[in-house]
Formats: sequence, structure tokens, C-alpha cells
Amino acid sequence: MQKRMSLIGSLCCSIERLWQNFRSPYHRNYSLFDILFLLLYFLEQFFLIYSLAKYPSKFPFIVGIFALLVITTVSIQKTMLDSKNKAIKESYMELVVNYNSLYNEYEHVTSLEYDTEKAKKK
Repeated sequence: MQKRMSLIGSLCCSIERLWQNFRSPYHRNYSLFDILFLLLYFLEQFFLIYSLAKYPSKFPFIVGIFALLVITTVSIQKTMLDSKNKAIKESYMELVVNYNSLYNEYEHVTSLEYDTEKAKKK
């Protein structure tokens, strides 16, 4: 049992490293990946039309494979878009925290300046 868990654990670690290595280029090139997905959808549809023209007798099998390919592609794209949305949300939250910090510092400095000016007038 212990050996099986360590195999599963090492597999999970390998998958995580693979995703981290893939995630960085994806977040730097959103538009490129959008275009690649459009190209992939085009190729899937081309495959469907070509296959149906060449093998009309295998219509149910070809349509089934096409449906599996499209569903898989959509699922992968959704996962990647969720990752994109998460990264954007994290960036937004970081900006909000930085803004609030700067605003509080500004308020503190202006109140000090106001107090200093008030003391000079006395």
C-alpha cells in the first residue's frame, strides 16, 4: 500500500511540474493560444467533413469520435480560461491592496502636512 501511494504521489508531482511549466508560457501568450484553439477547432471540423466524405458508411463512428474530440478540446480550453481568470483576479487583488496601501500612506502624509501647517500658523 505504501509503495502505491508513493507512485501516485510522484505522478501527481510530475503532473504539477508539467502544468507549472506549461502555465507560464500560456499566461504570457493568451492571444496565441486563442488562435491555436481556433485552428484546432477548424482542423477537427475539417477532419469530420473529410472523414464523412471518404467513409460514409462509418458515419456513427466518425461523428462519435468528432464529438469526443470537440468535448475534450472545449474542456481543455475551459480549464485554461479558468486559469487565466484566476491569474487576472490575483493581479487585480494585488493592485487593490497596493492602491489601498498607497491611499492610506497618502492620507497619513497629508494629515501630517496639515498638522504641520496648523502648528506653524499658531
